[in-house]
Amino acid sequence: MKSRKLPKGFVLCGLNCLTFVYFPLVLPILICSANDFDYRLQRVRNVLKEVPLIDGHNDLPWNIRKFLKNQLKDFHFGGDLRQIQPWSSSAWSHTDLRRLKEGMVSAQFWSAYAPCSSQHLDAVQLTLEQIDLIRRLVNLYPHHMTLVTTASGKLCYILLNNSTN
Repeated sequence: MKSRKLPKGFVLCGLNCLTFVYFPLVLPILICSANDFDYRLQRVRNVLKEVPLIDGHNDLPWNIRKFLKNQLKDFHFGGDLRQIQPWSSSAWSHTDLRRLKEGMVSAQFWSAYAPCSSQHLDAVQLTLEQIDLIRRLVNLYPHHMTLVTTASGKLCYILLNNSTN
């Protein structure tokens, strides 16, 4: 198989895009003063008060399975998991109630995950265990979360409560 060389115009176009599009967007963020940062942060908070932030994918249930074998008695979701092992050293787990509230997250889609290697083996069992874990976790924190299984239910909940779930 013969390798293709990129035309010089393509490389220059890429550099121009970096220079004229990316850097002007990022540079002000990098050099902004503390007052500018506070102002921008307040603007973001104002937007999030009006427009719900929905996290489209979260692997927390799989991480609970991986770290705690689906046992919730040792899972302190209300605490700061950045300070608790194994969560503090995990590159794949950044979710606790404190950070959801601070980040003004209005909703999350939690994944009932089963790895591809479980196909034709125990994928159904793993999926059902993940669904069970999600239900149990929501039941442990009813003042912070609500299990919603339809899009219209989620929209109603966000509009009526406008709180972290």
